[in-house]
Amino acid sequence: MMMRFVSILFLFLPICAWGQTEKLIGKNIQDHDLQVFIKNLGQHSALLSSELQYVYPSKGVKLAFYARTQLDAIELYNNKIKQDIYQRYIGKLPFNLSFEMNRKQVIILLGKADFFTNDYLQYNKQEVTLMIYADEKQISKILLKRRSCIMGDCLDGYGIFLSRTGERYEGNWKQGTKHGRGVCYYTNGDKYEGQWLENQLNGEGKMTAKDGTVKNGLWEKGKFKGEIKNKEALLYSLLGKHKTNSSVQLLTETYGGGFKEIRMNQDYTSYIFDNQKLTLVFDEYGYVNKINLKNSGLHEFSGSITSALPAISDEKYIRYALGEPREIVKGENGNIYVYQDGESWVYIRFDKKSMLNTVDFKVLGNVSPLIFHKKSTDCKKGSCANGYGELNQAGNFYKGYFKDELFDGQGEIQYYSGGVYKGYFSQGKREGKGKYTWSDKSSYNGEWKNNQKNGSGAMNYANGDKFVGHWQNDMRMGEGTLYRADGKKISGTWEFDELKQSFTFGK
Repeated sequence: MMMRFVSILFLFLPICAWGQTEKLIGKNIQDHDLQVFIKNLGQHSALLSSELQYVYPSKGVKLAFYARTQLDAIELYNNKIKQDIYQRYIGKLPFNLSFEMNRKQVIILLGKADFFTNDYLQYNKQEVTLMIYADEKQISKILLKRRSCIMGDCLDGYGIFLSRTGERYEGNWKQGTKHGRGVCYYTNGDKYEGQWLENQLNGEGKMTAKDGTVKNGLWEKGKFKGEIKNKEALLYSLLGKHKTNSSVQLLTETYGGGFKEIRMNQDYTSYIFDNQKLTLVFDEYGYVNKINLKNSGLHEFSGSITSALPAISDEKYIRYALGEPREIVKGENGNIYVYQDGESWVYIRFDKKSMLNTVDFKVLGNVSPLIFHKKSTDCKKGSCANGYGELNQAGNFYKGYFKDELFDGQGEIQYYSGGVYKGYFSQGKREGKGKYTWSDKSSYNGEWKNNQKNGSGAMNYANGDKFVGHWQNDMRMGEGTLYRADGKKISGTWEFDELKQSFTFGK
């Protein structure tokens, strides 16, 4: 009698194990419960199975795996269709379901579906998605699959996402990427809370390691840039950043008590901070082209080349601290010392008493951001790789010739700022002869190199002035003549946009 009871119990164990199918989703193939489940199913079909799925037609079961290691989905079949290769699954169904239930009975049991079609009802159950294929008579199939977005909207909005590795993110999403503010709990015990951009730590954020170590400050493309109180990290890395970049936004939020945005000549704009110590200048694309720092703000941004500059300095001390400059320009309001610091020019300006006044940082060269941020869908006509094509991106429209995916040859670009350039390009930059007309109707017609005015050309200013002469890196350099709107003509020699020697003529 005892032997008979043991045999019955042994035969019943596999069926009981099958009653926990919803709890097996997401488990590693080495997990004990999953191993027992697979063992009880017996031999899978050699004809229908693969490394990523095990098929058991006689048991009415199909298992799908992620990366050969993690159970991603389970399908449970009812053999209501005679020609179906699957027999009926005989184990206990998840969530107290029964194959004899029709569509209406399922809704009574589980409530309103999160999503439905004519073929199936879908329910989001914590970390599992339950899909029930049912009609007015009975259930034909039940699908259990791993659910990554366990709450909310993980495409555009707020959602909670659980990765296959166990990493959990709770926060904002944009086009399926982590974007905005959010909290991430890593599998190693670390926790990050702060701003994200396209799945990367970007902006203000706090990382708390498992051992209690804290990094609280500015992050950029997943890398920690420094504590927020260290404004060096918020200033000297800004050149070449767009005004929507998290570094720029963080600086504007934390420094100076506010700023005014002012439209400048040639479609440039500037952020002039209320404390009058700092100005950011943006080019026609909206990228930081120049940083102007008053001497009174040097101690707040102690870093880079300015770490050796006290607020009160004269020309003699600057030469002692920084060495001889690359150039010394004698301007009308005082001398200008020109240094190079990494990827930027540094212009140290003095007043007429030879005392330090301001420090300007300017990018060495201006490269179109369209080159680096281009997407395949932005090409609207022709080829944007080689030959003629038309590119439309972020309000900038280019039509002309490409070579190796860069603007090359004759073309025309309309900038989002309102300006238009017609002329020649080389390796993505304005190079050769061309005419740029800005939104205020000022224009330059002449030679270009490295995206800047270089060579001979004529500049018509919005105020009616006109300069004809030589240019270097967007600055008047060498001999030239300024025709003023009031009829006066000034000819002379220019250095770094400053008039060095001049002769003034009447009308």
